[in-house]
Amino acid sequence: MTVPRTADAGREPAHRDRRPCRARLFYDGECGLCHRSVRFVLARDPDGSRFRFTSLGSPAAKRILGATAAQDLPDSLILQLSDGRLLFRSDAVVAILERLGSFWPVVAGILRRCPRGLRDGLYDRIATLRSRFFEKPTHACPVVDPAFRDRFDDGLDATYASE
Repeated sequence: MTVPRTADAGREPAHRDRRPCRARLFYDGECGLCHRSVRFVLARDPDGSRFRFTSLGSPAAKRILGATAAQDLPDSLILQLSDGRLLFRSDAVVAILERLGSFWPVVAGILRRCPRGLRDGLYDRIATLRSRFFEKPTHACPVVDPAFRDRFDDGLDATYASE
């Protein structure tokens, strides 16, 4: 499944209250940094109106993306916009930050002004080092805070209880 990148990657129509439509965040369930990223986003989306979450290795990801497409995607953070477009690497990070409250949209605006090649290079460097600095999740069947369960498309396969 090939998804073209566009100059306005990550930008999409807003709800009436000017928040972007709900997006789906696919994450690598084997990656400690990805787990922390999901917890970070959960904490900044208190009402669950901005994001849903799906582990890349889950049956739900295969069902949503198609089995072949799910296998071909990188083990990374991937954001699916409400129009179906997929954003990868730094484009996904910028689009996630744009949807968070507080000062995160300002950070996203600054990052968006950086050339994609530079942003993606930094993203790739962090991705190569992530296993050194962030331990692989060890919970095979963790307990998810009941307030968050309905935000995950793949059931209880991730460690996101309130911490």
